[in-house]
Amino acid sequence: MNDLTRRGFLKYSGALGAALGTGGLSTIARAQEVLKIGVVYVSPIAEIGWTKQHSLGVEAIKSEFGDKVALTVIDNIFMPQDAERIFRELASAGNQLIFGTSFSHGTPMQKVAPRFPKTAFEHCSGIVHLANLGTFEAKYYEGTFVAGAAGGYMSKSGKIGFIGGFPIPDIVGPANALLLGAQSVNPNATCNAIFLNSWFDPARRRRPPRRCSRKAATSSAR
Repeated sequence: MNDLTRRGFLKYSGALGAALGTGGLSTIARAQEVLKIGVVYVSPIAEIGWTKQHSLGVEAIKSEFGDKVALTVIDNIFMPQDAERIFRELASAGNQLIFGTSFSHGTPMQKVAPRFPKTAFEHCSGIVHLANLGTFEAKYYEGTFVAGAAGGYMSKSGKIGFIGGFPIPDIVGPANALLLGAQSVNPNATCNAIFLNSWFDPARRRRPPRRCSRKAATSSAR
């Protein structure tokens, strides 16, 4: 199989986890000598966090398929112009499946994908689909709901907090889930939501956040 289209890939799986679970990626890997995969991280690989979880998926692929896949991994790519260049270079280098792992990779991928119709692009947390550009996402709002229920049950004040990167749908969703989880055990619970407007800013995370008004915080979490 020389040309890997998104439709062909999705015949077996819609994302890395599904592929590993159903054998879809294995089917693709057997169909050709080596499947070239490019993966772009939005931040450096730390001990925990968003990019770390993506890196665990990549390590699982390496462990499972060995020399059946050739992986090119590039980290700390956030700026749109840099991301567009990287995606274009990965496609030009013959990578047949390319993953963007951040919402901020969306516009660059939408620009590059039509230029390489024989390459399959998958965008984590994206909202735009093209013929060879798909999206995938984890249902982490489910776990956040449980965390909210635990917080609502344990909090004496009924006030909980949420810190997110940017106020985009896949971040506001978990903020909603946290508040709804807390309100499932304490109907009077409120949530103070703060957005850093950054995907990776360790220094800012450590600083005490500015106090938000109850009205603004509640609106952000809804």
